[in-house]
Amino acid sequence: MSPNKRKISDVNTELDPASILTGPYRMRAPKPLDLRNCTKKQLLEYFDDSYSLNESLYTILKSEDAFYMRPDRLRLPLLFYYGHTASVYINKLLPTGFIKERVNNHFETIFEAGVNENKWDNVIGKRMGGCVEWPPLKEVVEFRKKVRELIRERISQVELELPIIQDSTLWGLLMVIDHDAVHTETSSVLLSQLPIEHVRLPHGYRRGPVRADNPVWQNTMISVPAQTVSIGKPKGFPSFGWAIDYPQIGMSIPSFEASKYLVSNREFWQFMDAGGYSNKKLWTEEGWKWKEASQFSHPLLWRCDNGCKGTCGDSLESYSHCTPRETGHNDKKVTNRSKAEEKQQFRFRTICEDIEMPWDWPANVNYHEAKAYCNWLGQDYRLLAEAEFHAIRDFPPAEGMDASLDLPWDSELSEKFNVNLNYMTSTPVNFFPANKLGFHDTAGNLWCWMEDHANGLPGYESSYLYDDYAKTYFDTKHTLILGGSWVTNGYQASRFPRNWFRRHFYQHVGFRVAKTIDKTQNPPIRFVRNPYGSLDEVEVPFFVKDLPALWTDPENPQFRDESPECLRQRLLQEYEGSSERLTKLFDALDQLLKKYNVERKRVLDIGCGCGSVTFYIKKYFEEAVGMDNCSNYIGAAISILNKRNLDLVKSIIGADFIEEHQLDEDVRRVHDKIDPKGTVFKLFSWIPNELSNFDVVLHQISDRVVNKKAWFIRLCELINEKGIAVIVSSNGLDEGALQEMVGDRLKCVESQQISCLDTSDAPVHTVITVWQLV
Repeated sequence: MSPNKRKISDVNTELDPASILTGPYRMRAPKPLDLRNCTKKQLLEYFDDSYSLNESLYTILKSEDAFYMRPDRLRLPLLFYYGHTASVYINKLLPTGFIKERVNNHFETIFEAGVNENKWDNVIGKRMGGCVEWPPLKEVVEFRKKVRELIRERISQVELELPIIQDSTLWGLLMVIDHDAVHTETSSVLLSQLPIEHVRLPHGYRRGPVRADNPVWQNTMISVPAQTVSIGKPKGFPSFGWAIDYPQIGMSIPSFEASKYLVSNREFWQFMDAGGYSNKKLWTEEGWKWKEASQFSHPLLWRCDNGCKGTCGDSLESYSHCTPRETGHNDKKVTNRSKAEEKQQFRFRTICEDIEMPWDWPANVNYHEAKAYCNWLGQDYRLLAEAEFHAIRDFPPAEGMDASLDLPWDSELSEKFNVNLNYMTSTPVNFFPANKLGFHDTAGNLWCWMEDHANGLPGYESSYLYDDYAKTYFDTKHTLILGGSWVTNGYQASRFPRNWFRRHFYQHVGFRVAKTIDKTQNPPIRFVRNPYGSLDEVEVPFFVKDLPALWTDPENPQFRDESPECLRQRLLQEYEGSSERLTKLFDALDQLLKKYNVERKRVLDIGCGCGSVTFYIKKYFEEAVGMDNCSNYIGAAISILNKRNLDLVKSIIGADFIEEHQLDEDVRRVHDKIDPKGTVFKLFSWIPNELSNFDVVLHQISDRVVNKKAWFIRLCELINEKGIAVIVSSNGLDEGALQEMVGDRLKCVESQQISCLDTSDAPVHTVITVWQLV
């Protein structure tokens, strides 16, 4: 069933904009805080302004029904994003102690996390098994109101200790405030994809100039000399930052050329007019597959009159933004046009208008389209590297801990860059002045696609409050974007954010072209090594002196578990023969379940691996849930559960390996001893709200994760009043080390140790601790 379980009414009653606001209307960006020198009044204003801006964006929607529509089939209904930002305040701040209670656990669950679409052909857009019943809008408005009141109250009560640093309780508040800014931007893209009849101009709407006073007919390439640049953010800089932005490193780059302007719609039309969308040779293999599946013949926000395939979901599945005009051609594509007529048909969609084509605005495209354009220009043309982007910005060094060195504190920011919603659209690529090097729009207007894969910088450390914010995307499938757009606000409008998206994804992103000058050295591009153990096939049509040298390891060591070899070893440990450790663990679990008087309804196995422990412990319970953060492990567990063999992972580990070790026979023996009814396996990169009210939680993932606290902070919410949590650790996590991470709502009631030998006959000591609610 569709995730949008609400009937769209036949009567499209216009919605009062004030009815969805829980505070004052605001369509201006808030200014971030200097964390060395701010007051509680400023902190409260920063929260209020960010919260108001996020919800004011939705006043663009004409009707209540529009909240339940899916402008993108790869995304959830707009109501989800309206409720999501409020839910994150509760879900992230409860573990910090900043707040003490939930507002609406049901809402904080269904609005917790969106679709993590990892394939361009994933059109399902489901969460929680697709069983979400979206609540009435008025109830979500009330939820947002209660969250606002709670956070305002806590800000007024909290003691403000300066400077606010990453270990401060208030750092979590700054994180969720900036999360508002992130979603203000991403939601604005979804509004641009909604059918025009469902949107309206918001109060104070400010469209940028459609035409340049002096149109850009040539995008000159500017030479940039070899130099050393700084990437990342210095630890201790007095503003909030996401984990992926730290630390600051230096990087030497050879000389290169880059385009003076972001590539404009006029330039991109030339690529289209030359047959760019039909020339397979210009596209990467991944890009061509996306192009063929999507049937795109122009960028997403361009509008023609050919009835092109739409991108909306659910009730809008058959909708086309490219509505044929009154041409007498019976809704069929018009053929035999002159080039002038072909060009004149195009219009452009902003968040709330269809307007004449702004040929001088930068081209808003995805990575695949940007790369095809570079390839069309000729050999050696490419996108910028992250380090090169910082070279063309020519910002003053940020080594000093002075907030005035950053963009939000520049008193002339609105005169230099199209950012912070000064305009609510793009502007011509030459509208704002060039910097000293001659480059325009080195911040704002549109983000800029990089060649680099998304990855942390050396020394990357995730936050326990949002462990999976970035690192799950250091997977070769996501590409960096830098610089911000017209709607980028809050900390996101800083010089430091390192953002990323899937390459088929649309945001407010454009691109520049670049070329390497010094061919004695590699361009400073950082690709990520495939976590499966081999170099991903990245097509590189531009000059590279030493291709393997461009690859770096992902700054997420947990990806090692995704390798075929790790899956093979895990299967052998869990299913081949008799494992001394597993035998002793099973014995210990048997004794604990006899000792503690818990109900035998529901058990959760966190870090279930390939499922052997989940299968074993299921015999005591009506329902067993195994969860893990490794997709290959979960794939093997699901294969064993549903197929009684390893067919689902055979292509990863190899049929010969399965046969050599007789693993299919081993897993069949295990499967035949269990009742599969009531057993499920789930893949999560965090512990979500939907997992709760268990009689027993077996927690055995801490040995495999880097940020251990992130996997313990919700443990107290997973068990019911009479339940127990059993933590299994072989890396020295005893009662004392664990207490700080699990919090003061749990107490340790028992600790024991089991010892065995590993495959190299070295002793392994596993500590088992039992916890109950205080």
